[in-house]
Amino acid sequence: MADFELDILINAPLETVWQSWDRFGDIAKFSKGLRASALLAGSPATGQGAKRRCDMKNGKSYLLEEIRAYTPMERMDIAVFESNLPVKTALLQLRFSARTASTTRITAAMTFTLKYGLLGRLMKIPARKEFRGDITRLLAANKAYTEAA
Repeated sequence: MADFELDILINAPLETVWQSWDRFGDIAKFSKGLRASALLAGSPATGQGAKRRCDMKNGKSYLLEEIRAYTPMERMDIAVFESNLPVKTALLQLRFSARTASTTRITAAMTFTLKYGLLGRLMKIPARKEFRGDITRLLAANKAYTEAA
């Protein structure tokens, strides 16, 4: 079961929205929380098994992420597999659907566990609020980016 779920309606065709996420190494183009992003050496450009590094704006924190499940124009599951943040595991499940020819819905469900055992479990509630805010901002940034395209 997801720790939280969000959705957003974007005034752009499904293909445009999908392509913005499918350029897996380029998420920093619309994510305001990132300083840089790039595919890892040897990674496929997209699809299951694609891997990227995301460097946060603070210049210190990073995430290494991998696409774990992938159905073009429908689904992309992105897992954090390494980070210097207190995240042990994180999985963002994105679902894409055309509502009309020019409108797309993204549903995002996130599950995560934190490092540090009992302390991490105690920090789950405030962390959920922080992650919810992060994903809300990410979806809003993608909306602005794709609607301007």
